[in-house]
Amino acid sequence: MSYKCRICGGEYEELENAIKCEQICLNKRKRDAEFQKQHKLKAEREVRKSEVEKAFKDADDKYNQAVELENKYEKDYGMAIYYSSSGLPKLISLFHSML
Repeated sequence: MSYKCRICGGEYEELENAIKCEQICLNKRKRDAEFQKQHKLKAEREVRKSEVEKAFKDADDKYNQAVELENKYEKDYGMAIYYSSSGLPKLISLFHSML
């Protein structure tokens, strides 16, 4: 009589060998599933990391642009932009502060 592994379909003369094959196949299937899960998590982590890095770069670019605009404004109009404790901007004349 012949016995088959229900996972890979391997044929064996003895039941014990078919059972051993099924155990090996099940363990391999579990390892493969865990590997795929870890691979997927790593890929997701890399995507999220690049999204965070891009968001910080965009914020940094916007901040640098704001500083550049503020400096240009100050140069063009002789007014400095100061920020109150509430974070709201206030315009102060540079010429007035020089008197």
